[in-house]
Amino acid sequence: MHWGHVLIRVGTSGFSYRDWKDVFYPRSLSQAELLEYYADHFRTVELNFSYYRMPSADGLKKMMEKTSGSLIFCLKAHRSITHERDAAVEDFGKFSDACAPVNEAGLLGAVLLQFPYSFHRNSANRKYLDEAARRMEHLPLVVEFRNSGWLNPETFEGLKERNIGFCCVDEPQIRGLLPAVKEVTGPVAYVRFHGRNSEKWYNHEHSWERYNYVYDSDEIRQWVPEIIRMDKKAKEVFVFFNNHYKARAVDSAKLLEKMLETEQA
Repeated sequence: MHWGHVLIRVGTSGFSYRDWKDVFYPRSLSQAELLEYYADHFRTVELNFSYYRMPSADGLKKMMEKTSGSLIFCLKAHRSITHERDAAVEDFGKFSDACAPVNEAGLLGAVLLQFPYSFHRNSANRKYLDEAARRMEHLPLVVEFRNSGWLNPETFEGLKERNIGFCCVDEPQIRGLLPAVKEVTGPVAYVRFHGRNSEKWYNHEHSWERYNYVYDSDEIRQWVPEIIRMDKKAKEVFVFFNNHYKARAVDSAKLLEKMLETEQA
């Protein structure tokens, strides 16, 4: 979607969910056909499998081939880099090598470094973040903090100095989590909608319960002027919906796209 001088790309966090069958995906589609079908509806996707298992260059090449260059990929960094934080130099190299073909093809929107709530703002973690950024400086990086202790001018200035994007989030307003701060610190502006299911954010039996949330029109509309403002500051804007249960992310993403088109008209 064109807006101003760049593209605003809207998509979903992940695309391969069993409970999307008969809701978004026709039941007749095979697993191998899901990405192609998704690419008929959206221009970008946030890949989350790369958090659970290290991606490979061959695997990402096949995904590019399936979508014939029509889809921009954003990848979550592997958990050894962001959550376990025991990544050896080799892990950074493996992840970077896997991203190389997509990056060289101009189809890598961003690499998302999503840190957990336990990643507090202290000298050791600031040093770790700096080291991770240095090892991946050739990739378009975006950082998502879950701990509100990082919200200060020093953090934003540090990200700007390193050309790293700040991930803006829409999530439950629970003490310690990030409020809906709208900052642009790098060439890539990035927004993730996690839903506002505060009741199930921590108290859930299954992980999908946390993201079981339906955004209403007013909740999404509040973001439209902010996303347009981001577009004027950044070279690229990515917006992803993570309220993935029963393909609710698809509905939310399509609703936001319609609102942006209306503003553009």
